[in-house]
Amino acid sequence: SGTEPNLKNYRNWSITPDRNLRIDFEDYQVGAYVSGEPKVIVKTNDLKPLLSEYGMSVFFPNAKGK
Repeated sequence: SGTEPNLKNYRNWSITPDRNLRIDFEDYQVGAYVSGEPKVIVKTNDLKPLLSEYGMSVFFPNAKGK
């Protein structure tokens, strides 16, 4: 399936202007073409407990005392 925990399934991602994680999927990867362009937005606060020190510096570049 196109959402299994495999790196190739999550290669299209970006950080949104408001510092959330956006994951875009290819056509047919997670549904029919008529479903539109599938994407997922993961809020930064949901990611925070999972981030490494480097990840924190990417999502929270102005944070003090990382």
